[in-house]
Amino acid sequence: GEENIYSLLKQMHADGAIIAGATYYHAGFLPVLEKLLYSLKIPVIALEYESELFPSCVQKSTDHFRMLTEHFITEHGFTDIACLTGPKGDPHAEQRLDGFRQALAEHGLSCSEERIFYGDFWIDSGRKLAEQIISGAVSRPQAVVCGNDYMALELCLTLMKAGISIPEDIAVGGYDGNPDIAHYHPSLTTVSHSYLQNGAETVCRLHEMISGKKTEAAVILPELKTGESCGCRTMFSEKAVLTSQNFEESQKSLIFMHCSYSSLMSSVRTLEECSWTVYGSMYLLEPDNGFQIFLCTDWQGEQDSHDKYRTEGYSKKLIRILSRSDDGSADVTLSETDPDSIPESREPSVFFLTPLHYQDRCFGICVRRFEPEHAALERYYGEFCQIAANTLERLRMLEYEKNMREQIERLSDRDILTGLYSRTGFIKLIADLPASEYFAVMLEPGNITEFDRKTQNTIAVMIAQAVNLSCIRKEISARISSSRFIILGECDGSEKPEQLVIHSIILSISELEKKYGLSVSRTLQRISVTGDSPEAMLAELEELLATRHDNETHNPYHAVLHTVHDQMYESPQKKWDASEQAQKAGISISHFQHLYQECNRVSFHADLIAARTALAGQLLRSTTLSISDIAYRCGYSDSSYFTKAFSRQTGMTPKEYRKKLKSGIVS
Repeated sequence: GEENIYSLLKQMHADGAIIAGATYYHAGFLPVLEKLLYSLKIPVIALEYESELFPSCVQKSTDHFRMLTEHFITEHGFTDIACLTGPKGDPHAEQRLDGFRQALAEHGLSCSEERIFYGDFWIDSGRKLAEQIISGAVSRPQAVVCGNDYMALELCLTLMKAGISIPEDIAVGGYDGNPDIAHYHPSLTTVSHSYLQNGAETVCRLHEMISGKKTEAAVILPELKTGESCGCRTMFSEKAVLTSQNFEESQKSLIFMHCSYSSLMSSVRTLEECSWTVYGSMYLLEPDNGFQIFLCTDWQGEQDSHDKYRTEGYSKKLIRILSRSDDGSADVTLSETDPDSIPESREPSVFFLTPLHYQDRCFGICVRRFEPEHAALERYYGEFCQIAANTLERLRMLEYEKNMREQIERLSDRDILTGLYSRTGFIKLIADLPASEYFAVMLEPGNITEFDRKTQNTIAVMIAQAVNLSCIRKEISARISSSRFIILGECDGSEKPEQLVIHSIILSISELEKKYGLSVSRTLQRISVTGDSPEAMLAELEELLATRHDNETHNPYHAVLHTVHDQMYESPQKKWDASEQAQKAGISISHFQHLYQECNRVSFHADLIAARTALAGQLLRSTTLSISDIAYRCGYSDSSYFTKAFSRQTGMTPKEYRKKLKSGIVS
């Protein structure tokens, strides 16, 4: 998964490349990378290793290692010195061994093959030699010079654990000047800056290959840094600086280890939440000049098959899900971009491109930009990006599980969780309905994605129970998706035939909310239509709901005004005042009236009258309540005013309406 990042080279423009071959853990990948770069036909230099395809720049460490060995001879008078170098045949290992031999020869000391040890430039070699000295398999030398600092440090630590003092019993020296070991005691004598000169010369050489212009590299001479491991006294101020730097790095690592970034990422439910959580956790990283996350367009793989996903390369287009500029502002708007525009900068910059992957599954990349003089990469940055990738894998699995559940439900006539008809069962059922005029209501809790899966299931069961309790006149109910419910009933001739059903559902949900300790009714989307084709009504409802979601995204006031409309039809008897609703929405009364008309295609006052008239018609039809009681239940304190309002809406008084109902004139 990590190595896939190099496939971006096929899609991005590059003028040249330097391969730092010694830094690859997987040596077998180097030929693959070389073949890829060779196909691009750009200048390439192999840094610190010999390549058959490209010119190489390997540092000459013979003189530097001779300088280290001479320090042990001239400053401390050691005559019995051992050398622990790298793998036999490795250019670096052989050069350092040559420097060791030259130093001994120049000072008239013999070089015994018994004092030469080949290792692997890693701590295992240091530990192995120390154990041989401790056991007596190797006679104890006065000093050991090591081909790098890691072997030297492990040699010191293993010897000291066995009671052998450094440098009193054995003096030790290292090579590389690695800052990772600066805070260990005793401090290590080592050669530093040995790689910098070669790095500078490599860049100048590549620049000449690209541009044809010859430039001189800066002169960066290697430096012998003496420490306590050879018996020298070190400068306290320099040690204090190194200790301070390591302490600062340690503190940052501890902050990262104990921060809430990982736990926050484990609870996100959407791609947008993931982006904002990453953005909110970037205080953990050093200041940079830009940070972006790009995903492949097919990062989720094939939802119908768990085992089919991208393992190589990147999609022709990438989706940017997070972009933070150098001023700290962020944009999480999903947008497609071409890979060859990444990275992009008008100024000379350093970019770090980090793969987002889960095992061999390739999601995308993180791109981080620095001004050249401020480039810094935290030790835990890879883990920072990997947590983001793990979150993407969890989001992918959530979507996969959701799709699988919906597929199972689509194949079944009944919804497994709620017992209502599934979408499949609902469509089969309505296909055989007799010709008539029907009403349909679609319900969808607006905030369901804020909850975990268990709570979402509880909400679904709660709504299903409320729907079942409200279907008292042979209405058909179904759960047509994970969060959408539909009720279909035959019209009774009233203006709002669905009103009593909705009113009943909301009352039932309110009671169930107390039982389950949840709040759903305030965000419950409710859309209704009437018609003589249930199939067409279902399509119309889903289109209306999509339009409402789109409108509410572009104008957040629409969500508020839809809620006011819905609640007014649920409880038209309450005191509804436009000024009060405008104040709750935080807008002026005139703006409220304008938006309400735009959103609901009717004025606030006319909508309230229509809601009360619809409820009155239902009560006149289905109850024997007196006119004054019905007036009160519809929000009118004066029955005569109610009669006038009802007459203006229907063309007949409440008494005339009831009389015609009984005679069958009004259906």
